[in-house]
Amino acid sequence: MQEKLDALSSPHSALNGKIQQENSVELESTFKISTSTKTDVDEPRNLIDLISENRTDVTNLSFVNLLRSILIKLRPAEEALIYLTQLCEYSVLRKRHSHEFKGLVSMQPFKNFSSRFPSNLSNKKRLSYLEDEPKISRYKSLISKYKEEDSDKLLTPTSSYEYSLLSDCELSSLDKRCLNELTTISNDISNNHAPQNSLNLQERINSIADDVSLRLENLNYLYNSAVRPAISKKALIQNMVVHIGHKELNAEAKCHLSNINHLANDLSASWLKSLALDVLCHEAQAAIGTMIEIERHRIYIEKLLLLDRKRHHQTLLYVSFYLLLTISLCIATPIILKVNNVWAPQVPTELNETLLPIIGIPWPVIVWSFIGSFAATIHRFNSKPVYEFKDAVKWMFTRHIQGVVLSSAFYLVLISGLFLLTEGQQSGSNLENEVILVLCFLIGFSDRFVNSVFDALVNKYSMSTGNEKSSEESMSVNDKSREEAMH
Repeated sequence: MQEKLDALSSPHSALNGKIQQENSVELESTFKISTSTKTDVDEPRNLIDLISENRTDVTNLSFVNLLRSILIKLRPAEEALIYLTQLCEYSVLRKRHSHEFKGLVSMQPFKNFSSRFPSNLSNKKRLSYLEDEPKISRYKSLISKYKEEDSDKLLTPTSSYEYSLLSDCELSSLDKRCLNELTTISNDISNNHAPQNSLNLQERINSIADDVSLRLENLNYLYNSAVRPAISKKALIQNMVVHIGHKELNAEAKCHLSNINHLANDLSASWLKSLALDVLCHEAQAAIGTMIEIERHRIYIEKLLLLDRKRHHQTLLYVSFYLLLTISLCIATPIILKVNNVWAPQVPTELNETLLPIIGIPWPVIVWSFIGSFAATIHRFNSKPVYEFKDAVKWMFTRHIQGVVLSSAFYLVLISGLFLLTEGQQSGSNLENEVILVLCFLIGFSDRFVNSVFDALVNKYSMSTGNEKSSEESMSVNDKSREEAMH
């Protein structure tokens, strides 16, 4: 028994299933734990085996140092696993979790988790610590908030997996009592008081070891129930990204998904299987930290999905309200004006009779261009997904302004004679008026028609200008040749 405990006698010991390793502990103001493990089939599987087989020797400090090292590691490991478990259970897509886990959206590093949630508080009191945290229902500043406050933490996986001893205010009463008891036992053994009180020391050590063993078993169960099922969320996260319709939100969600894939590649099945024996080793804590980062990215993807749904609903609501309001105004305005005898609408025989002051454009041209742009808005809203309506203001306002301006410019082109509709027909005829109004409607309705009309006009006069330049060049060449012939 003495030989087996001597293998654990270095001051810094870690529990890894089958332990035979150099370990080191610095019992100062802070305890830095660094452990490397090596298995041996002859060694007991874990701390429970040592206790059950009565393989502890109170005359040696090895087992006391082992308990101290495990106790130092135990609390941060519990906090990290509890944090991971709560993140795995938390989802912004389920409203009932918005009250149970309010505050987790802040995504503070889990190394500060103990200061945010003291272990001796109930769930209701824990939530009182988070009254100032952002609520999940706030969508307006959602994307900008996490970019400003948490982008570095989100994109850079947490790498601090070596934990230091917590302060007295953060330690639970059990941990403080156990550490004080182990210090007393260590002093008694160092002062050669162990032989006189061997039975008493044995009972005290076994009592602490039983508590630590129970907590270790709970940690192993929590580890297997939290880390392993989290791997299966990858397909669910991919489906959420696919269902984000807005391009900018989808691109941002794909960045998070790429980080998740990169982190998940480190969590192979064989590696997780090898970590199941020791939840306190650095590899297991690294796996927990990786899963915490994956859960953070998952929560942000869920936020983006909710924001996408909210934008979809808002766009649908705004555009529908705008269309109904515009149609109502178009119908109600002439009726109100006629009822009040303010204006008696008459169908003009010629467009020249309906010129507006200052600009000199007939009002039917403006009306039909507005009707064309309004028809384009309705057509696009019906034929395209709502996600293509990403800027509702552009389509509800600037589209009509564009139609009116281009139709007015096209009317000026027609009356100036730069573009002829028909040959041998006098301007101002009823047929020509109708054709002009139809063209104004098409210009307000179709961007492709606008481009084709104005491109044809530009090409026509650019070609005529080019022909004039070529004729001038040919004339200059002929003049030079004549002068040379005369000489």
